[in-house]
Amino acid sequence: MKKILTAETKRRLTFPLLWLEVLTIIVLNYYNILQSGFGFTVTSNSFLYENAIVLCILITLNCTLHLRGEREYGTLSAKMYLGYSKKSVYLAESIISVFECLLLWITDIAATFFCCAIAHYDLEITPKLFITAFSYLALLCSVSQLTNALSMTLSSHALALLIIVAITALLIYYGTEITHGIIQPKRTDVFFMDGKMHDNPLYISGAKRFWYKLELMLSPYTQACYLPHLLNQSKGEITATSFRFFSNLLPYHMELIFINILECFLFTFIGKKVFQKRDLQ
Repeated sequence: MKKILTAETKRRLTFPLLWLEVLTIIVLNYYNILQSGFGFTVTSNSFLYENAIVLCILITLNCTLHLRGEREYGTLSAKMYLGYSKKSVYLAESIISVFECLLLWITDIAATFFCCAIAHYDLEITPKLFITAFSYLALLCSVSQLTNALSMTLSSHALALLIIVAITALLIYYGTEITHGIIQPKRTDVFFMDGKMHDNPLYISGAKRFWYKLELMLSPYTQACYLPHLLNQSKGEITATSFRFFSNLLPYHMELIFINILECFLFTFIGKKVFQKRDLQ
């Protein structure tokens, strides 16, 4: 396992797309922070995790295209020929994907801090900042393990790519819609001219709100859409987007960290079991 993990790490580090993604993240932060003007006061916290959706897309592309190349050139079959088990091959790919998530996560946060320091934006350090950061990493890992499972278990290269792209696009679109609905306050003065607070016509309630909360809790793509809003929400607003059990027990959506970790193990377990039964010939 150690030998295949070392070899796979060296191969991934020479994969051009990985370093193109790192460069993309740095350029995005540069333009979003240093090349943009704002008519209101902003802090470093205003820019953190804004690229979560972009990173989900980049990780999906990286995992999919890399594994597609592995299958097309017969590299997976060659590893079996050299004596490695399917379990070792699958776990090596999963572990390396987590390392890639860690690299992109560090790059995004470091680039944000560096650009904000150049722009002299203040940074408000709170427990919510760190909890959200780990939620960010956990959701990226969950996306990578889901992509790995689909890429390595579907028999057709083209079908795997089509399904993964479709799922990613659909879940990001759906996550954007859910985030827009769930962050709406119960009362607002935005739509009224008298300056008084009224019931918000866009507020989601009842069974629909329950479903939105469930989707936020389970889907890493919805979390990627929601995460940039989390730092700017008050404790009451965060509680309104969470189930009462979790909001009383864990602050600032800390449950998302544990749920994404569980999903990582679940996707890896299912993907490994299916991959072990596949005929790679």
